[in-house]
Amino acid sequence: MNDSLKMFDAPRVMSPPKQKVPGWVRWPLRILAYPIMILDVYSQKFVYLLFKPKYKIEGDCKQRGNCCHFIHMGWPKKGKLSLFSKLYIFWQTEILGFYFRSFDFIEDEELTRVMSCRYLGSNGKCNHYGLRPGICRDWPKTHLLRKPHLLKGCGFKVVLRKKNKL
Repeated sequence: MNDSLKMFDAPRVMSPPKQKVPGWVRWPLRILAYPIMILDVYSQKFVYLLFKPKYKIEGDCKQRGNCCHFIHMGWPKKGKLSLFSKLYIFWQTEILGFYFRSFDFIEDEELTRVMSCRYLGSNGKCNHYGLRPGICRDWPKTHLLRKPHLLKGCGFKVVLRKKNKL
């Protein structure tokens, strides 16, 4: 991971762009997708019970909102986006409420676009906590094969899991 990214702080003043899809369409769609999202989150947790990741996350959230301002989305370096990619981006931006920030970076030789969430309150808490997206429910995420990335000052830390001796 780019070490300079760890040093970013939340933006001081940045108003998100207006969503094109009205709320009376967005919220029912989110409610309909909720059971699928919950199933996905818990199926991942089940896999991690069976296959323990090399690292574990310890600590508590400090509710600073940095994770809500630095959401990473992998992006193709060149070429056109597929229809599936366009629908995914539409879902993330117009239904879930994320918006693209004004900078991108290269991470692990892949272009990464940075997004923020428009539902973060000034107190550092989510204004729509009950219907928050799966990426928010699963943060910070452990990975089976690599060390997790955390943002500066979030309150969590990455610890190498001790091996059980039989």
